[in-house]
Amino acid sequence: MELLNLGIVQVYEDGLFRHIHPSTKVDGTWQDTDISSESSEVKEFCEAFWTDKVKTEYQAHVDTNLVEG
Repeated sequence: MELLNLGIVQVYEDGLFRHIHPSTKVDGTWQDTDISSESSEVKEFCEAFWTDKVKTEYQAHVDTNLVEG
């Protein structure tokens, strides 16, 4: 089985971890996550590694495994 690269970025700041996902589903439609308010280091990392393939794999994983209700 191929291990998926889902592109989830874990950021540690102010003593807490938070996760940034490459896409966000709004009203049933996928959108790229807005990273404009992130640090330059986080923006550069996301822009380099959030390829279309990574975004598609993340979206397919969520669509397959998340029950909306």
